[in-house]
Amino acid sequence: MRVVRNLASDRLGWIATLLSLAIAGCGAAFAQGQQAGGPTRSGSGAEVYFVNLSDGMTVPPRLKIYFGIRNMEVAPAASDRENSGHHHLLIDTELPPLDQPIPNDFNHLHFGAGQTEAEITLKPGQHTLQLLLGDKDHIPHTPPVMSARIRVRVVEGAPALAGGPTRSAPGAEAYFSNLRDGEVIPPKLTIGFGLKNMSVAPAGSGRENSGHHHLLIDTELPPLDEPIPNDFNHLHFGAGQTEAEVTLKPGQHTLQLLLGDKDHIPHSPPVMSRRVRVRVAEGAPAPAPLTGGPTRSAPGAEAYFRGLNDGAVIAPKSTIRFGLKGMSVAPAGVARESSGHHHLLIDTGLPPLDQPIPNDFNHLHFGAGQTEAEVSLKPGEHTLQLLLGDKDHVPHTPPVMSSRIKVRVVDASARKPAPADARVYFIDLHDGSVLPQHATIHFGLSHMGVAPAGVDKANTGHHHLLVDTKLPPLDEPIPNDFNHLHFGAGQTEAVVTLPLGPHTLQLLFADEGHIPHNPPVMSKPIRVYVTRTGRRRR
Repeated sequence: MRVVRNLASDRLGWIATLLSLAIAGCGAAFAQGQQAGGPTRSGSGAEVYFVNLSDGMTVPPRLKIYFGIRNMEVAPAASDRENSGHHHLLIDTELPPLDQPIPNDFNHLHFGAGQTEAEITLKPGQHTLQLLLGDKDHIPHTPPVMSARIRVRVVEGAPALAGGPTRSAPGAEAYFSNLRDGEVIPPKLTIGFGLKNMSVAPAGSGRENSGHHHLLIDTELPPLDEPIPNDFNHLHFGAGQTEAEVTLKPGQHTLQLLLGDKDHIPHSPPVMSRRVRVRVAEGAPAPAPLTGGPTRSAPGAEAYFRGLNDGAVIAPKSTIRFGLKGMSVAPAGVARESSGHHHLLIDTGLPPLDQPIPNDFNHLHFGAGQTEAEVSLKPGEHTLQLLLGDKDHVPHTPPVMSSRIKVRVVDASARKPAPADARVYFIDLHDGSVLPQHATIHFGLSHMGVAPAGVDKANTGHHHLLVDTKLPPLDEPIPNDFNHLHFGAGQTEAVVTLPLGPHTLQLLFADEGHIPHNPPVMSKPIRVYVTRTGRRRR
């Protein structure tokens, strides 16, 4: 019998076979790509990463590494909180088996207490680093949550890992003055911020060795070389606050302080507190009263400033007087009952209250029992607070302290002098005048001359019109906005457009750098009314 072969069928059969093999191969490859870990599921889109390291960096042998995590939470080993895990750092090693507990050795560092940072020491040379998240039993999740493996080069003398361009002081540290890790707190509470080895200054202030606090709530560290975000998870305290009232929802929360420079960028090295976990519960008591060292204070004892109030304006060199109620003043080293000596805290939060008060530019000691002192401060905003210390410079229990006050230091001598009889005034405009929406306002000046901004000529300046605002600080350049109109070309009149209704107007003269003179040359504020016709309504 002759067999006739169907070539078309054979060809189709081979194609089918090849397709089957290809699909099988693809399936095998796909299965290999879907790495499986242990029984604990990871969150959708979960990721861990190095906050302050990138591939190819050169680092010093001793470095601090910050761990970031997205779309999951950090929880200590043995905690079975859903959608959480803890970090492991793999050094110079490949991934371990992903369905077994991660080894615990020099190449596999465990951070089972829930740490999000670590200081490690590496030998000079090339190294690889990788983060791997583990569940309560140290087993990777499914899918595994890991960072990319990066290479770093360790070099003796390499600079420390950096934040932004502003340097921090050696040993600087931010901390919570009245919160501890694991504390149970009420939904509404006042949190105190502390700072060591640096001073607090408002945002925008270029004062050396200073910064302002940011409170991170339920979030990881942001990029450390960029401005800190400003949102519900990143609260800014750019006025230089060292405490704040915060409202949190019941449940678990994480809190961390991060110092920012004048532009809200972390310093190099970054200055931050440890991240603490708190549990918010309705009806929970406020944090326990502050306690100090072993020496008891008298009931109702209080330190205070004599003749200096919050918001005061003072000279760069000023005498500050200290008051004390309910106790007596005694020099350091004297163990007289119910006594202590003053310490002046400048631009800083409270130090640890169960240890000797630091002795530096931010913590001035008056151990001879002084009740006043001449203090020199740079122009600008500062905070001042008194804290009593016992014979060993340790605060009492309860601590005896004043309220923290803000003062503005003004150096009158740094401002250009103006003649005592110089004055500016409105021409043909007085208190109660009625104006149209588009009005020409004329500026008058006597006993001084007009010169454009940027021209440094004795006894001259240029006009500024203040609209619906108070006087700005007189030792700084006048702001330039809708409420502070500059006439830096030397104008003596201007067409001004104002909304309908009442307004206040005031003239303020300033030098070539837009800083008011000493004494300031200004008009009295006047009240005007703007109508459509420029005539008073009947």
